[in-house]
Order: sequence, then C-alpha cells, then structure tokens
Amino acid sequence: MTESVAMIIFFIILVIGAFVWLLALYFTSRIGKSPANLDWGSQREGAFGLSTGETVCDATKDELLEHIPKVLRRQSLGILNSVFRLEKESDNEISVTRHGPLMCNLPTALYFSKVQFRLDFLSANQTRVKYTIDQSAVMTRLKRIAMLILFCIGMPTMIGVGMLIWFVVIPSQNLAIRGQVFQTLQICHVIWPPFLLVGIAAMAKRATQQFIERVLMVASDPELMSDSAVIIALEQQHVQSSRPAFRSQ
Repeated sequence: MTESVAMIIFFIILVIGAFVWLLALYFTSRIGKSPANLDWGSQREGAFGLSTGETVCDATKDELLEHIPKVLRRQSLGILNSVFRLEKESDNEISVTRHGPLMCNLPTALYFSKVQFRLDFLSANQTRVKYTIDQSAVMTRLKRIAMLILFCIGMPTMIGVGMLIWFVVIPSQNLAIRGQVFQTLQICHVIWPPFLLVGIAAMAKRATQQFIERVLMVASDPELMSDSAVIIALEQQHVQSSRPAFRSQ
C-alpha cells in the first residue's frame, strides 16, 4: 500500500466518522423535544420532556375520576418498585406522580415522573381524555450522558486516533505498519453509544404513551377493573392495546 492510498483511506474513514458524530450530535440535541403545544394549552410550545395524547373512553367522567387512580395504585404494579400517588384531583383533572427509581430495573414504559389527565364530557357514556406525560427528568439524564460520551469520549478519541494514524502509521516505511491505516475504523466504538441512548429515549416515549392508553382502557371497562390479570398485563409492554391507536402530539 502506497502512502497516497493510505492517506485516501484515512480521509474517507475519518470524514465518514465525523459525519456520523455530527449526526449523533443532532439526534442527541433532539432528545426530549416536542414540536407540539402541550398540556392543553397551559404549557409553552415545544416544552422539554413533555408529550401529549388523547383518547375517547366509553365511561363517564366520574367513573374515570374514580378508576384511573385505582388502576395505577394496584398492588400488582408494586413488583416494578414504583408507587403512584394522586397529587391533585378536581372536577375534571387528575395529576399522578410516580415515586421510585428513575430508570433502574424498570421497563421503559415507566420512564416518567408525572402524568396529568384532563377529562372532557362528550356524551352520557363517553369522555374525551387528554393526558400530558412528564419525562423531563429521564430525558435530561439521557441527553447529558449522550453529550458526555460525544464530547468527552468520542471527540478526544477521534482526534487521538486521527493524529496517531496521521503521524505514525501513514508515514511509516514499513508496509505492515502502514496497512494499519484501517485501524482508523476503531473510532466507531465511541460514536455509536449516543444512538443507543437516543433509541432508549424514543422507546420510552412510545412505550409510556402505550402504557397510559392501556390504563385508560382498563379504567373505562368495569369488567377489566375487576380482573387483576388484566392489570398485570399492563406490565407486558409488548402486548398491543385492543383500543384504536392514540392520537399524540
């Protein structure tokens, strides 16, 4: 391998690595952001760590005000090391806070701190439920870890490996050493972890919305409310809800 060929290979790998690093930085900066108006108009647009959704439940407002806290307080959820506490209750709003570990030993569906429900009357047996999920704490943690990896590990490693290859490997007259220019690919080990955290953040948002939808499904059905097996099924996040897909912003 000639020195010119080694230089071309080095630059190609390094440019691709730099592009992937910038891509990781972009997606990391988007963790926790939402383009929608949140919390039924009381939150500013794009509030960090908040997401909303709504669904129509076949139950009265009073029934839901009674059943939603009960579903979240069921002892079967205790195996997840979380406690749900009712913070505020009014004629049409419920605010539930989750106490316990933020992430450790929990499914991604429980990566949240608080959920607010607002219930609006539609008909005698139907209620529109709008909810706002607060995931700002976990999103902040994931974002900080990803940024730490990018700037304190990823960037120094890319610069260090690049300088080592440029000043030691490429100029070497030993062809075996010069052939080690492909070791520039080692930078991939420090630029992929942020994508993992970005994926966890996206999964947590999606799984939490599905979990809340299932809570509302159980709370609106008297038969399901009396069936503890259904409550336990709420913990199985891979099970799809039989209700129509939620509309979230």
